[in-house]
Parts: sequence; structure tokens; C-alpha cells
Amino acid sequence: MKKFNRALGFCLLLALVFSLSSCFNSGKKETGLKQSILQGGKKKKAAYSKFLVPDRPNVLAFFMEACPACRRTKPVFEEISGKYPTISIKKFIFEKDQETIRSLGVSSFPTIVFFDQSGKEVKTVVGEMDKAKLQALFQKLSEKKENKENKESKE
Repeated sequence: MKKFNRALGFCLLLALVFSLSSCFNSGKKETGLKQSILQGGKKKKAAYSKFLVPDRPNVLAFFMEACPACRRTKPVFEEISGKYPTISIKKFIFEKDQETIRSLGVSSFPTIVFFDQSGKEVKTVVGEMDKAKLQALFQKLSEKKENKENKESKE
């Protein structure tokens, strides 16, 4: 009986560790680039810069086809992102862009990273996100671009 309990406990521990480290990390909603998503700070930020369009807000989205949270978030993301032509959108699918995603240090899916027009990270969202919150982030990013353009035209 002790061996069975020990084996069951070990299996439960493995299941817990796997579930915490897998793509189903939807309990963790928001984090900064320097925390759990990217390791290495400035080096990883430099890696992101090759995917950013200068002088435009940018959104980099990372999905995995096998991830249930990604399958729910991706259509909502695509619907909302289509309404903002002034924002540069880049989508990466783990199964197709594995090397790129690994080189950027992304380890949880879905991950959506928002950058302002200067290339500064504004927000990083990890895990499933509802439509209203995603819409609000796109709106805020779009407004920042419009505010900067208005200031420049007044000068």
C-alpha cells in the first residue's frame, strides 16, 4: 500500500509540474518582458526589434495550434486586430515558427506583446484574454499613436 501511495503521489506531482509549465498557463494573465517570458533582458528586446515596424505601434502574438487557450484567443485576436490598420501585427505559430519563438524566449502560450511606436514594450499578456480587454489594449495603443501624430502636426 505504501508503494502505491508513493507512486500515486509521484504521478500527481509530475502532473502538477507539467500543467504549470505547459502552454495552458491561462492563470497567469499579465507579466513584463523581464519576468517569466523573456530571460536575458536587453538581449531579448534586441531580438524583438527585428520584427517591429519603425514609427508604428506593433503587436507580436505567439500561439500554439495544440493549445486550447490559443484556439479560443486567436480568432478574437484576428477579429480585433483587423480593425486597426495603423498597428503592425505579427503572428507566430509555434508549430511553424518554432526556432523564432524559442530564440525570443517565449515559453507560454498564448502570449501577446504590445509595443508603442518607439519600440518600447507597453504590455505583455500571457494566457487567454477576453474580447473586451483585448479590444481595450488595441484601442489604447491606437490612441497613443494618434496623440503623438496630433502633437507633431501642431508643432
